[in-house]
Amino acid sequence: SARSNQNNDRAGFDNVRLYESSTTNDSCSNATTLIVGTDNTHNIISGDNSSATDSGELPNPTCGNYAGRDLWYTALVPSSGILTVEVTSTQIDPAVAVYTGSCGTLTQLACNDDINWPSNPNSRIELIGLPNTTVYIRVWSYNDATSGVFDIVAFSAPVPSNNDCANATILTVGSTNTENVVTGTNVGATGTNPPPNPNCDGYLGGDVWYIATIPGSGILNIETSNAGGITDTGLAVYTGSCGSLTQIDCDADSGPGFFSVINLTGLPNTTVYIRVWEYQNNNFGEFNIVAYSPDCPFSTTWNGNNWNNGIPDEFTSVSINGNYNTGLDGSFDSCDCTINNGDILTISPNTYVLVDQDLIVNGTLEVEHEGSLVMVDNSGSLSVNGTINIHKTSTPFNQYDYMYWSSPTSSETIGSALATSEASRIYRWDHQNGWIFTPGSTSMGVGAGYIAMGDTSGSFPKTQSVVFDGPVNTGTIATPIGKSPNIGITNFDWNLIGNPYPSAIDANVLLNDPRNTSTVKASIYLWTHNTQISELNPGPDKFNYSSNDYASYTAGTGGVAAVSGGPVPNGFIASGQAFFIQALAAGTITYDNAMRVTGNNNQLFRGNKKNSTDSKNRVWLDMKNDEGAFSQILIGFIEGATDGIDRNFDGARFWGNSYLSFYSITDENYLAINGKKPITDEESIKLGFYSTINAGDSLKISIANLEGRLNEYAIYLKDHLLDIIHDLSISDYEFVMEEKGVFNERFELLLSKSGVLATEDFHSLTEELILINKEDYLEVKTLNSTLITSLNIYDLLGKTILRRSPNNNRVNLDITNIKKGTVLIVNATLENNQKITMKFLIN
Repeated sequence: SARSNQNNDRAGFDNVRLYESSTTNDSCSNATTLIVGTDNTHNIISGDNSSATDSGELPNPTCGNYAGRDLWYTALVPSSGILTVEVTSTQIDPAVAVYTGSCGTLTQLACNDDINWPSNPNSRIELIGLPNTTVYIRVWSYNDATSGVFDIVAFSAPVPSNNDCANATILTVGSTNTENVVTGTNVGATGTNPPPNPNCDGYLGGDVWYIATIPGSGILNIETSNAGGITDTGLAVYTGSCGSLTQIDCDADSGPGFFSVINLTGLPNTTVYIRVWEYQNNNFGEFNIVAYSPDCPFSTTWNGNNWNNGIPDEFTSVSINGNYNTGLDGSFDSCDCTINNGDILTISPNTYVLVDQDLIVNGTLEVEHEGSLVMVDNSGSLSVNGTINIHKTSTPFNQYDYMYWSSPTSSETIGSALATSEASRIYRWDHQNGWIFTPGSTSMGVGAGYIAMGDTSGSFPKTQSVVFDGPVNTGTIATPIGKSPNIGITNFDWNLIGNPYPSAIDANVLLNDPRNTSTVKASIYLWTHNTQISELNPGPDKFNYSSNDYASYTAGTGGVAAVSGGPVPNGFIASGQAFFIQALAAGTITYDNAMRVTGNNNQLFRGNKKNSTDSKNRVWLDMKNDEGAFSQILIGFIEGATDGIDRNFDGARFWGNSYLSFYSITDENYLAINGKKPITDEESIKLGFYSTINAGDSLKISIANLEGRLNEYAIYLKDHLLDIIHDLSISDYEFVMEEKGVFNERFELLLSKSGVLATEDFHSLTEELILINKEDYLEVKTLNSTLITSLNIYDLLGKTILRRSPNNNRVNLDITNIKKGTVLIVNATLENNQKITMKFLIN
């Protein structure tokens, strides 16, 4: 820079600034008092040195070619220790000196005759580190060449909030130098010590600090520019931490005018500290600063055999200039991606392509079943001048079975996408009117769900292939959610929606999104089509299928299998998958690209249980029999849950024409998933079930899975009907159905960390008695082959029906003479002297 330092002296304290005005105060002893303000626009005093005389008794100032005719002022430095004195004039070339002490014994602190000659011939002095000190101020004309009027002002500007490294202002890194521009100021700024001074020119203190994080590309550009205040900046960048910083770059004048530019490379994900000051600290005001990194700073092209500039990442612009198959050539990330005309990009099963910004399809994009196309930026653009096909394959199904579908493309119709389905058996769900037939000409709504019966011809089981074509859905999507105006009619609150993207989405992110928490409950229900069509009412009717086939999942607690069996949901919703959700209020459910994942796109619905990576304490319980009846519940003890009903942690049992439904009970709510507050040493959970299974048939309750600290607990099942407490940690609990119906008072789950329950009537059972009603005899046996030494059977009046001493672990008792419907009391003594009493219904 072409600059001239005209005796721009600076007091080496810490931060004080002064500006200049005048009156006829010709000697130090008659100095005029300046009122100290907060800027240079208030409390200005005018002076005129035309008739002033020489203060000959004092040494001459060290700047400004002092030749007499000076005027005097005094000011009190505020407690901040910062004072600025400024003198301006259009008639004289003002000079100013500042002193401490008393008149006659003054000590010069600083002297200045030009702020920045020749552009600014006025004078300014900054004082730093002199709190509550009285100073004297001397004003004269340079070389006494002219005389006349001048203005003087003294002020103490507030220290900027980012005056030191520890309070650095965060710069948000954009992609251009017009994004996230921050206006800063050096007014009131002090010098920083430590660290050492920057090693590029013009640093005399008065700096302010910023902080930024370099993106993963390793590229960061930092620029200052004019904001109408200072016009000449210095800029230094450091790594490390405040107090132990290392300078990595410094610049004074690489930008337009005398502003600064620094370009950093090779430091991905590094936090840097940025120091800004004004050249020689001789001007004060606002400036602009910006930190940015181009979105796609690198590029590479696939030529059909290899990448010409290395394997791409999320900072690389990709050009597909030859056929590419991720199954052969690998998944890849990109900043943006262009598929050129005549070229094919194929995304194979269990692979992905990630596009951070823009996707241009001039050729062909084929996303095969279980392949994933993930777009990241919600504002990223999609341009399609070629062809996009999304291929999906159903899980194996039986004749008259339905699949649940949602379109990952935006211009698809029912008839085109589901052409291989039975056209007369395609429905959508209306939250008030139930299933509604959907003709082939209907456009598939974005984020909407549909059910379609598969092709009913040929042999079974078989699969169905579906192709969705056209522009894929991306960005923010709002799908309508309906709720009945009739309060309390919850059956009208169900909505059939679906994953709108050509990749899986994370159900937890969807359900916990703040835009959705007041609109929908935090549970989803996924169709498994495990159950065969009803034999009592065969045929292709949508009402002939069991709601037991819905697996359920909650964001806070996890998932349970469908009542009809099958996998446990893993928290991800595959591309093309529709699902039920229950409304809290009418409105919309919002999807966006932050919910999308590059894997877990292999369920329609077909799940593999996800290994837990959190600290949830969870137990899954199954109720089942050997004939295939099945129902599962999940109970979790989780931070943030309560023992009441919680949106994020509790999921209702999806009711329907079930043979068997197992549930826990909280506040009269029947739950498939029950989230409770963190576990204590002892817990009790009420259990219930509904069954249409015949009397005399047996059922089992068992532990399907344990997670977290529950492996440290004894887990018991209490049967209130038979007054039995059974340790499920040792074996399943088997019991015999006495009748069909709802049973909400029979079972209770008990957990004990010590292994001993706080109840007087508990006896830990090491053996169990199993009663099986055969056609003409009652089979009595023990679970672990312990001998039955005594067996007595009574009716409800206490009359003895049978007595035996079998000394065997199995005995068959003739019941041909006992009337069906009779309730028996079975009393057995085992070889270990354990006594067991059970009720039994003859059927």
